[in-house]
Amino acid sequence: MTKTNKNISAKKALKMSWMALAFSIIFGGVGLTDSGSEDGQFLIIFGVVSFIGGIAGILYFRKKVAEQLQEKMSSMLYELIKEKNGRVSVIDFAMKANIEPEKSREIIESMSIQLNAATEIDENGKIIYLF
Repeated sequence: MTKTNKNISAKKALKMSWMALAFSIIFGGVGLTDSGSEDGQFLIIFGVVSFIGGIAGILYFRKKVAEQLQEKMSSMLYELIKEKNGRVSVIDFAMKANIEPEKSREIIESMSIQLNAATEIDENGKIIYLF
């Protein structure tokens, strides 16, 4: 499955999740108005199951989006490491990824641990990560 197909299926999953939540409200509400009959009880149960499915789908979508963002950030950092011959600062990465310096620092520190990078201080007092 290509990245485009993954994005489409994640978007479809989110849309279906919201639809399930909408159905849960509709069927649950109709079921509550007639909760004494078997049909009403079925609609309540169907509404609860739809609600649970909708919530699970939304949580799945959020997880997938976070994973895709992590992949994108890692890819950008690898590109920057190559461009800068392994010498990367927090500001370099923040500018490349268009993110806040604090978020850049978190990502670089995490990757530096994974990749066993060293650090040094340049002549201006800036921390340089050596990958």
